[in-house]
Amino acid sequence: KKKITSENAASIYLSAKKELRKGNNEYAKKLLFELIEIPNFKSETALKELSYELQREGKLDEAIDLVFKNQNLIKTSDPNSLLAYFYETKKDYNKAISFLEKIKPKTPIERIRIDKRLAIDFFQINDYVKSEEYLRKVIEKQSNDIQSQKLLDALEKIKLEGISDEIETIFNEAELSSLSGGRSPLIKFALDNCDYSGVPASNINDEKFTKTTIGEIRRLIEKTSGLPKE
Repeated sequence: KKKITSENAASIYLSAKKELRKGNNEYAKKLLFELIEIPNFKSETALKELSYELQREGKLDEAIDLVFKNQNLIKTSDPNSLLAYFYETKKDYNKAISFLEKIKPKTPIERIRIDKRLAIDFFQINDYVKSEEYLRKVIEKQSNDIQSQKLLDALEKIKLEGISDEIETIFNEAELSSLSGGRSPLIKFALDNCDYSGVPASNINDEKFTKTTIGEIRRLIEKTSGLPKE
């Protein structure tokens, strides 16, 4: 076993990435784990990379356990955000909320991002009152936030007409954006590779998707993994 030093940590990490690209996942994961075991300047990056790889393999519980046990290695962001991300991907929204509520945002923008995630997660557990509370906080700080206003309008519609597939789709689209960190190369990949069978061309161009299509895009996001919103 090669000893990890500040001099060779970067090369070991690059080797792990190379092995992942070649499909040698088990060996790559072994290298990443070694970088986590012995703290060094690449430990945080290796921890995140390994947790995303476990997610890609469908091992969300292992990813969560790995991050939870080594959260002290995460210095550039709040580990609770990453843990919440994995629970959101797992659709365990109560757990996601519990970790999001632990975050102490360092900037107003980060506060807005967390409040948006909380609004979406509370919607997913049918707590529309709390969802509305967090959306109003976002709009109070960012009055031109079109997406949050759209979500708030949807909640108002629930009060009058009850829940519908249309409203669920609106919130699922917002969650999709949150899981992928917004319109990133990852979400472009998911949109480009989605099966649009039966979806009118005009709807595809305008990205007006049904609940079924949104579900498929989400499955692609979860399969390929994405960066959480820090």
